[in-house]
Amino acid sequence: MTTAMTAITPEALLAHHQWVRSLARSLVRDPNAADDLVQETWLAALRSPPRNASSIRAWLGRVLRNTARQNARGESRRRARERAVALPEGLSPAAAEVVARADAQQIVVQTVLALDEPGRSAILLRFFDELPPREIAKHLDVPVETVRARIRRALDRMRADLDREHGGRREWALVLAPVLGPIPTQRAGSTDARTAVRALLPAAAAATVVATVWFVADHFVASARRDRLSHERERATALVAATRSDVAHIDALVERERLQRRRMDAETARLQNAVDAINVRLERRATADVSGTESAGDAPAGSGAPRFPFVEYADALDAVDWTAAGRHIHALIRLMSEFVPYVAQDETAPPDLVGRKQRLTGPVLGLVFELRNGSFPECHGNGQLAHPAVACQTIAAVLDAAGLPLNAEQSTALEAVARNYDAEDRRVRRERTGDEPALLVGAAEADARRRFLVDATAVLTEEQHDTLRPPNSRGLLGPDMFSATLVWQGRRTTHVVIESRDAYGAQLWSRLTRETDFRDAAAREAVRAVFDTWLARLPDDELTVPLTPLAANGWYRDERVASWTDRTVALYRGLERVADAGPVLDRLGLGALLIPYVAGDRTEER
Repeated sequence: MTTAMTAITPEALLAHHQWVRSLARSLVRDPNAADDLVQETWLAALRSPPRNASSIRAWLGRVLRNTARQNARGESRRRARERAVALPEGLSPAAAEVVARADAQQIVVQTVLALDEPGRSAILLRFFDELPPREIAKHLDVPVETVRARIRRALDRMRADLDREHGGRREWALVLAPVLGPIPTQRAGSTDARTAVRALLPAAAAATVVATVWFVADHFVASARRDRLSHERERATALVAATRSDVAHIDALVERERLQRRRMDAETARLQNAVDAINVRLERRATADVSGTESAGDAPAGSGAPRFPFVEYADALDAVDWTAAGRHIHALIRLMSEFVPYVAQDETAPPDLVGRKQRLTGPVLGLVFELRNGSFPECHGNGQLAHPAVACQTIAAVLDAAGLPLNAEQSTALEAVARNYDAEDRRVRRERTGDEPALLVGAAEADARRRFLVDATAVLTEEQHDTLRPPNSRGLLGPDMFSATLVWQGRRTTHVVIESRDAYGAQLWSRLTRETDFRDAAAREAVRAVFDTWLARLPDDELTVPLTPLAANGWYRDERVASWTDRTVALYRGLERVADAGPVLDRLGLGALLIPYVAGDRTEER
């Protein structure tokens, strides 16, 4: 079974080092040559590792023997060349040097003359006439870069021709080496000297060409060696980086596994608590059945346990005594209904009424804090009381306290409505990115609570509905404990008394731009243009509502809060399209509502 190249490590190859060295010494007698064979074998293994990890030794043996045969053939050719250039009998070293130089010059000249135009002319002008590239460019009337390109291509062609004719760069470089020897010169200034220089010019030019070709060849070999070393270095660096990346990836996987295990442990503990809570409720129900007590829902009425089980919020819901909560909220609803006439007439409520309100408000606020401290999702303001999983418990508990309990059919319908809206709420929370402005989040929650309460109260009788929401306090933010705008309770919902549209615009603009630094006047004008367009589109009847004592005390109507929430969201959406509206959006996105009223008579707010 084959493995990938990367599966065979250098350590696996080096394990056969002693065997490779022994085989090399058995093939060649010279210890130095044997060491060279071993080194060349390791280089071949690093460049192209064997594919089969089970036959490494056989592969190394083939590489070593092939390398030894190639070296032997190269040595034979070298000796033949040495014999060919050996000095004939009777030929002095000086004469032999002249003959070798002449042969080399002839090879170079023939190679140059074999070039095609315009490369041949470029070489002759550059090396035989010794003209610089700029002079050649002027002579040929072409750009200097064109001349350099022609010379470069011609030299490449010469090297290729010499490689083909002599069997490799090493071979023809040795043959042409005599041309690089010293060329005799004479002192300039005499006729004989000038004649000698002109006579030697072709030889000197040929020597220059050969020197250039030799330099390029040597540079090519050195460059190839550098490239190979650079490639090996890059490969080693890549292996190190890949190893580090693998280690980091493994560490990340381990950490993720650890976090997942913690989450699973927490989820297991939460589910176990939920199961325990359900078992407690089942035991209570069994006890109630044995005693003959009728009940609706999972928990018997008056047991204190939540009527409808929600496993996700079990720890928060189970911590509340819903029987006691129902009594307190029912008493507070009736008390707030008594408060409304005094406030509507701008009269002070009796002290005993105020004292009772303070005593009943405490337990209800305690319920809110109890829900916040549990696993209940974060809601705006006192929005936990309007959350479907809480509101259905409260509705059942208050009606039990009022002596108008839900029947089995109503319990089933109410629980179904609550679960549907809770599923919607959890889906919306999952889809949030966390960067949404509080204004938009609060508006969305208020709309969902409004739809839930419409559907939830639809299952009640008229008497039950009036018990939960007395007609004189129905729809008032504050007195109405089941108001959809309860999510705005505790937020910066406020009002302003105005005289005109321009007055409202001036006050709102002042609030939004207070301590705001615009980038420049153009940015301020762009934001102001959107604001003025929004202000001009406000309906006149929304700016002419008289301020009543109810509104003056912060008891705004449901529909009015909803209306100005939508209008504030519309302003936010318009400013989102302005590049320089960031500071204003930050202020507006906090969720503040500024509801306009005009000073008027004491008629009830419509």
